[in-house]
Amino acid sequence: MRQLRLICWTLITALGSISFPLAQTLNYRWDINKLYQYQVEVQSDQWIDFSKIAELMKEETDAQATAPTGGRQRYEFAFKATLEVAPLNQMSANRWLLTYRWRKVSANLKIDNQPLSTEESKQFARLFEQTIVFVETDRRGKIERVWFKGADSNAPSRAILRAIVARMQVVMPAQSQNRWESEEDSPEGTYLAVYERTALEGKNWILRKRRVSYTVLGDTLFPSSEFRPQGQLRIVWDSSRGIVHSVEGQITTTNVAKGRTLGEDVSRVKVQYLGIRPLPASERQALLASHRSVAQSAERLREDSSKLSESEKRALDRQVLGKENYESLMRQLKRLPADAGFDEASGLMNRWLALVRLEPSVCKRLEPYLRSLSWRSAQAQVLLFALREVGHPPAQAVLRNLAEAHFKKGDQESYAYYVSLLAFLELPDVQTEQYLLEKARHQSREIAYPARLALGSIGNTLKKKNAERATRIVDWAISNLNRAGTNDEKEIWLYVLGNLGHEKALSVILSFVKHSEASIRRAAVSALRFIEKEEAERALLSAMEQDEERMVRVEAFSAYNYRPVTARAVQTFEKVLQKEPDKTFRQEIVDKLWEVRERFPQVVSIVKKVSLSDPEEEVRMYAKGLLAQR
Repeated sequence: MRQLRLICWTLITALGSISFPLAQTLNYRWDINKLYQYQVEVQSDQWIDFSKIAELMKEETDAQATAPTGGRQRYEFAFKATLEVAPLNQMSANRWLLTYRWRKVSANLKIDNQPLSTEESKQFARLFEQTIVFVETDRRGKIERVWFKGADSNAPSRAILRAIVARMQVVMPAQSQNRWESEEDSPEGTYLAVYERTALEGKNWILRKRRVSYTVLGDTLFPSSEFRPQGQLRIVWDSSRGIVHSVEGQITTTNVAKGRTLGEDVSRVKVQYLGIRPLPASERQALLASHRSVAQSAERLREDSSKLSESEKRALDRQVLGKENYESLMRQLKRLPADAGFDEASGLMNRWLALVRLEPSVCKRLEPYLRSLSWRSAQAQVLLFALREVGHPPAQAVLRNLAEAHFKKGDQESYAYYVSLLAFLELPDVQTEQYLLEKARHQSREIAYPARLALGSIGNTLKKKNAERATRIVDWAISNLNRAGTNDEKEIWLYVLGNLGHEKALSVILSFVKHSEASIRRAAVSALRFIEKEEAERALLSAMEQDEERMVRVEAFSAYNYRPVTARAVQTFEKVLQKEPDKTFRQEIVDKLWEVRERFPQVVSIVKKVSLSDPEEEVRMYAKGLLAQR
């Protein structure tokens, strides 16, 4: 479930580079006759703000509607186990197959300070002990693929083990180096990691690792999501054995979308080498046989269901669904409390998702039941999640029918909510496009506005999947903007073009960035956020530096939550820091600069200057805090 994948993290920051004489290359030297034992301890304290998530969903389609109420949920996880790593074979000159097995597991989970019962904790621990993780690495230790034996795809233990395995990943340099980089997978995406040798203690090298930035995100609810790291891991490399001796540190990951913090995870990790024991040939052969039984189910550590083929998705759905059917799932759904949280509903959501994908005909049966429910109820959210995520034509038809039913009843809030679900479809069909076009022409602003913004969102989705349809939508939006008679209408159509993010609209958007009305200028700079053209960036940076209205300057800066920061942007940010009167805005600029310090080394000196000369002590202290992380 995408919402619950928003936080599953391991992030690290850097210390300054230290020079050492080059030593021998750091290579893994596994012995297939040995089994390596480690003590592993992980403590994770994380929270997810479902209210912020709901607000963002509403903003995608109707800024006037009321967002559903939710709340911040806190998850505290404690894990302690003995890990047994068995190198099964060298698959090629550059590939190893390893197994991770967990013994003497102690695991507990608190949700909003409510712990599992003693029996539940024991059952939770058994899930880990029953799971074998097979890991394929290259010769440097980079994890290429994983397989799971004994944990079904919906088991929480599987998701947690995926995160723990990612946290323990240590990649060596290709040649003897004091500093090296590696692109590595974790559940939340693919990131660039930087390693440094910092000391030599006897035969052990002391390393530090940090994650610089994410190059690819896994399954996330919002394309604009980003992960921000703090903390570091200290790694001890045993060069005499050619293995990791220990990994220890505290790591913090913050998930942000559109300037809002959706969640945060603070994890303490400790991995300590215990020793080795012989690996009997019979045990090794049994593990190899177990691997053969799951060999066709290889996965990456990154959660990315879009990479699965349709047959793989169906096989996974059948596994998730098990022996359940429509009737049994409906009984479970009706027993679910109307105010149930995500933790209670997540398993049921995934099973309904599997059923809707495997049996499209159930959609018609769900529609009458959904009409009887408030969309805020847990029961409705379970089913709507499945319909939106699957998004095949029968599912889209139900969502359109629900929107239309509430439109006819005059329930504008519910109508706007169902339209927002149409905006999030991965591949909206022509009927959905036509329905939104019809509503976008409605004389009532409350009816037309959500549909117009939704059309902008699906036009953006279609850019890479059906360019002809996307172009048709952008032409329609440009035509309406050109005919708009009032400033309110112009503002609306600029926001629609902003959701579209189509280069074809660039010239018409640019014609509004110097408009006399500040609200129009704000909408115009917002509409440039997805257009990565030089003309768009020049207009954004000019507005940020020169516009007299704070809201326009902030909107121009906010575009960099959606587009990469460039050298030109860094220069402008520095100029704005020197004259921007709003201290909160200056602090936000410092924060954004700090995120890109690895690509632009001059950022450190810019932040140092802020720490010494900013007129507000609060901003100076904030900059000093960032510098202390180096």
